[in-house]
Amino acid sequence: MNANIVKLRKQSVVIIISITLIYSGYIYWYGDTVRKDVEKDAYTYLSEVTKQNAEIIKTQIEGDFHTIKSIANFIGNKGDLQLEDLEYILQKEMEENSFKGMSIISNNNIYANVGKVKFSFQNETLLRKAYEGKTSISDTIVDEIDGELINVYSTPIYNKDDEIEAVLYATKLTKLNESKLNSLSFQGEGYSYIINKKGDFIYKSNVPSSVKEFNNIFSSLKDSKIDNKITINNIKQDFRNEQSGQIKYEINGVKKFMNYETLGINDWYIIEIVPTYIAYFKIKNTISNTLFLSVLTIILFGILVLHILIIKEKGKKELKRLAFQDEITGFSNWKKFQIESRQILNENHNINYAIIAFDIDKFKMINDIFGYDRGNEILKYIANFLNDFIHKNESFCRVSADNFVILLSYCDDENLIDRVKEIKRYINKFNNSYVIKISFGIHKVYNKKYNISVLEDRANMAKRSIKDKLNVDYAFYTEELRAVMLREKQIENNMESALKNKEFKVYLQPKYRIKDEKIIGAEALIRWIKPNGEALSPKDFIPIFEKNGFIQKLDKYVFEEICILISKWNKLKLTEPIVSISVNISRVDLGNTKIVDTLKEIIEKYNVDAKNIELELTESIVFEDKKILVNTLNKLKDIGFKISIDDFGSGYSSLNLLNDLPADIIKLDKAFLEKASEDKKVNMTIKNIIHMAKDLDLFTVAEGVETEEQLKSLREAGCDIAQGYYYAKPMAISEFEKIIHK
Repeated sequence: MNANIVKLRKQSVVIIISITLIYSGYIYWYGDTVRKDVEKDAYTYLSEVTKQNAEIIKTQIEGDFHTIKSIANFIGNKGDLQLEDLEYILQKEMEENSFKGMSIISNNNIYANVGKVKFSFQNETLLRKAYEGKTSISDTIVDEIDGELINVYSTPIYNKDDEIEAVLYATKLTKLNESKLNSLSFQGEGYSYIINKKGDFIYKSNVPSSVKEFNNIFSSLKDSKIDNKITINNIKQDFRNEQSGQIKYEINGVKKFMNYETLGINDWYIIEIVPTYIAYFKIKNTISNTLFLSVLTIILFGILVLHILIIKEKGKKELKRLAFQDEITGFSNWKKFQIESRQILNENHNINYAIIAFDIDKFKMINDIFGYDRGNEILKYIANFLNDFIHKNESFCRVSADNFVILLSYCDDENLIDRVKEIKRYINKFNNSYVIKISFGIHKVYNKKYNISVLEDRANMAKRSIKDKLNVDYAFYTEELRAVMLREKQIENNMESALKNKEFKVYLQPKYRIKDEKIIGAEALIRWIKPNGEALSPKDFIPIFEKNGFIQKLDKYVFEEICILISKWNKLKLTEPIVSISVNISRVDLGNTKIVDTLKEIIEKYNVDAKNIELELTESIVFEDKKILVNTLNKLKDIGFKISIDDFGSGYSSLNLLNDLPADIIKLDKAFLEKASEDKKVNMTIKNIIHMAKDLDLFTVAEGVETEEQLKSLREAGCDIAQGYYYAKPMAISEFEKIIHK
């Protein structure tokens, strides 16, 4: 073989090897550079998410600070309050603000205490800070009462001379604040911790990917491998110097990025952790392809570099999408809405804003009938419309299920309502085959410093106030509404225990036969008498019970109490037997298919004759399927019950009811009596109703009789029975029994 050819081949091999090595070195350098760029972007974005989460948890805690300081100021300004008043205030504020317990401490003594609170004075840090005029929060501790994890808040109470005279404590379940860290980010793989300077956990994120078995971050890092010659001591030094930082480490074979920032509360830090593969997943294959293709040709090198830059940008966008995008609608999720809304409110001081919360009534029914795909189509349709509908410096998101929230700007109330109606009109264009009923709650943002969650809660409160109301689409949040809702909630919270403890008392109002003025019966009325002697009017709780269905339990309780009473009277063999006791039956009761069997079982249990009980129902009780109602009433009559129509004449269908319902008695609406003395037409109407009732073999009862003139008029008209304050007001059973014995 020619020596020159051999030499050329050797030179070619050397050149090829040299080029290969050069390219290999270049590709390695390039790949490492891209990796570092990706890590830099990941750290930058991780830092952004950390700051955003820090702002969320800090805003929550500062909101709690503001709440307890407001309570302390209120108590201090009130001066000398009784213990009962203090505990009532603390109980109300505890329930309203999701505290576990609240207490007032003065001179190391617990003066007022509600909820589950137990304090140990061995650790006087919070007490000392409060007497220094500071509002503070403790690290996470174990509640000595039930072992739950809690945080303790404290703030001073100043008297009118601006002197600290006591300390207000509030305990809050740690998991409530931890829930603020549970928003899924980075495809559900990112998670957050709040720790103190020693590395002890204060709040732990409860997302599936988080590590929960460690109680100290430094302990958890002992078995890890940290990059760039950073040690745990370096991190501790950063904590002591209140410095932020970033590390990459490997634990149990998984590489992770960590970013830590000061929280600005106590000596706490917030840590955000995400696996490195989340940052790399979009570019990993591209880098491998680049390594392979770059060796083959220089020409493709430039193209591939451009491709890498594009993919790199897409990866960055994908990270952002995973953290802030709603999976169904493709628009902002709740976390992004909070961040955007906070920025908008902070930057637009001179613009009026309102938070609108709305949902579709009975959306579950749409899913059940038409399927979840159809339901999702509606949600996407709404989101697409809202995206086009909102203006600059406005925002919206789907919070969950069919619950949407919008931050809208407005000029005045009329403009705001017009925009809400426009949303309603457009959503109902989705399908003409059925009407989509939407409920809107509106909270006008007067204080732009409030937490976005608080503003949304108030809009939701307004929304809930109109649920199940016909022809009412929206409601504004007001302090009066808040008081009503809290009052309703308090009633609902206490109704079961009140029934169990027999706080509901049956009162009787006697009925008199007009011709001889003898007692022939009574109407059973209900009163709620609390242990402290406070009496609640039926008008305050009956409408609530009718709405939530508890009225069925209460009506059954009253019916059974009356049966027990009649049974007792039968055993005593009263000389004046009671013709009947009337008991009110609600619309909800008659809608229950088991009502007939239930009432029959009770009278049989106490051996009571059904003829001694009169079932009262109002005109408004008639529901759509009149046949079912009539059938139910006939079954009750067959058992022996008398049927009475209460408030007869208050509606427009009174005469038709006499044809439709198997009634025995009609009770004249007391509004008739009030007008009869002044209006001859009303007086003539009463007489005609009574005469007509006699022709139909119906007894007539006039309720609300208060004057002798009214009684005289009723006697002349031929009315059978009278009931009212002229004879007697509603009275306790014992008082009624005294009258019977007479």
